[in-house]
Amino acid sequence: MNPGLIRTMLTVFILLTTGVTYVFTDEIRKDDSIPVEFESILDSDGIDKAVEFLQTKQNSLPSDSLLDISGMIEKSVSEFSDGDRQFGIDMMLALGEFRPENVSVNSVLGQFFWYEDDRDNCIKYFKKTLELDPEHREAKIYMKRLFFVPDDFVPPQKFETKRYTIMPIKESHAHLDFEALKGSVEHLQGTFGPGDTWPAEVTIEENIEVLGWHEQEFAKRIGFVYTVMNHDETKVLGCIYIYPSRLDSYDAESICWVTKAEYDLGMDSVLYNDLQTWLTKDWPFEKVVYPGRSIDWAEFLDKIQ
Repeated sequence: MNPGLIRTMLTVFILLTTGVTYVFTDEIRKDDSIPVEFESILDSDGIDKAVEFLQTKQNSLPSDSLLDISGMIEKSVSEFSDGDRQFGIDMMLALGEFRPENVSVNSVLGQFFWYEDDRDNCIKYFKKTLELDPEHREAKIYMKRLFFVPDDFVPPQKFETKRYTIMPIKESHAHLDFEALKGSVEHLQGTFGPGDTWPAEVTIEENIEVLGWHEQEFAKRIGFVYTVMNHDETKVLGCIYIYPSRLDSYDAESICWVTKAEYDLGMDSVLYNDLQTWLTKDWPFEKVVYPGRSIDWAEFLDKIQ
């Protein structure tokens, strides 16, 4: 996955979690030299020595103060997203040993291991995050994704109607998908929420990457994106997204779109109706929410804040 995209996603994740970084502090003490020394010791002497260094610095502070580790968290994310993933992980593991009850450290470790496809450690650190903060929204979403569908469930590989064929989206669909997007830019804006400008700035290179990511998500069973095509598979008519719901009261949430040309032919309501029937009949979900359709976007976004 593109390092820039990883950095963006992790930065958003950090911003969502750092508000609960310090659990028991009366006063946080910052020393700008500590992150530099910490990184140097970790690089030369390993995790145990780096933890000893942090503990020594903590012990030098008044008993009612905690050492500020926010800069080290940010540096770890930077290392990970810039490609030195193992060093980024080692930095965060050291911070985890030093501050095991820190919500952000545990949640970011969960995120790191998510990108590393290390399911066991991902579950371990997101579970710890939720023990510390049961309402941690991002950790709850990731745990939902990790256990999105039962192990014995086989996701449908094709769904056909008289009008179209639905199949798992693949990187090989990127050019046809891109043609569909660029032919309906204004029509599709707002698909993922009010004010969203997608797909105005999407490039073919980005679309190839994103569809490859969706293909990986499908293989990992953490999210399912389907392309909607004509029967000879030469034209993309729309798309369907199925993910764990961000609302606790629903199992899944789904969004669908059709191109402007198909919308004008009345296909949008047909696809939406077919999608509801399909998810009820062939998928293991009890309750599905359809943002922008079964619930107004404003209400939906207000509920997930």
